[in-house]
Amino acid sequence: MVLTALRNLLAHKIRLFTTGLAVMLGVAFMAGTLVLTDTVTKTFDDLFSDALAGTDAMVRAEASFDDPNGFGEMRGRIDEALLTDVEGVDGVALASGDVWGFAQVVGEDGEPIGNPGAGAPTIGTNWPEGDLNTWTLVEGEPPRTDTDVVMDKAVADDAGYAVGDRATVLVQGAPLEVDLTGIARIAGADSPGGATFTMFTTEAAQRYVGEAGKFDSISVAARTRCARGCRSSARSCSCSPSWPCWSAGSSSSTRSSSPWPSAPARTPCCGPSARPGGRSSPQC
Repeated sequence: MVLTALRNLLAHKIRLFTTGLAVMLGVAFMAGTLVLTDTVTKTFDDLFSDALAGTDAMVRAEASFDDPNGFGEMRGRIDEALLTDVEGVDGVALASGDVWGFAQVVGEDGEPIGNPGAGAPTIGTNWPEGDLNTWTLVEGEPPRTDTDVVMDKAVADDAGYAVGDRATVLVQGAPLEVDLTGIARIAGADSPGGATFTMFTTEAAQRYVGEAGKFDSISVAARTRCARGCRSSARSCSCSPSWPCWSAGSSSSTRSSSPWPSAPARTPCCGPSARPGGRSSPQC
């Protein structure tokens, strides 16, 4: 029976070859699809991890419908007046409204930079403020007027723009002429996940890439919880002069100067910024 099978295979060499080729191509296409899917997923994961590195929580609208293109739940925008309510919540150190939308930079040669339909997104957003800003300006300054923008360094280089140049940006309405006031990097990279970022003032971002009076989300930074006797600012702790800095499990022989000679072991006072008695301690 085995010999019969072998003779049959040898008698149909072309059919054997084409069958093997079909199997090999099918496996290759399947592997390529899985690799592409994982690559796109990682790109978006890295993008939002970098952009939201300083955010502890996010306030968004309830999910309203599933995106027909398969990008998950789509959410409506929220009223900007909600920002005041969020800022008043106990434990909130800082809250900032976020605006997200489409904005594509047009290079000096007249060609748009990026291909959002088949690659990383081209994003228009507002320039973040305070501790929630994970961007680092490498040139220039933040946007101040409705026609000022900051671009990520990668898209500025690709488009051939420098600080002070006049640029064209495609938004949801007519093409917009803007002034490039700054160039920024994020987490040591010229661009997060290969996406392009064009950042406006909050009011301009609402007008050009979002919706007036609305935010897509509100980013929240939590107030630091400090140990007993420590002073708490928005995002850090410092030791009170009357409360020394204690290392975890310390005894009376390892503590700093204390008003209690026989005081029991204490937990650490606070974070690396603590400087009891004018001295810094790596244990705080």
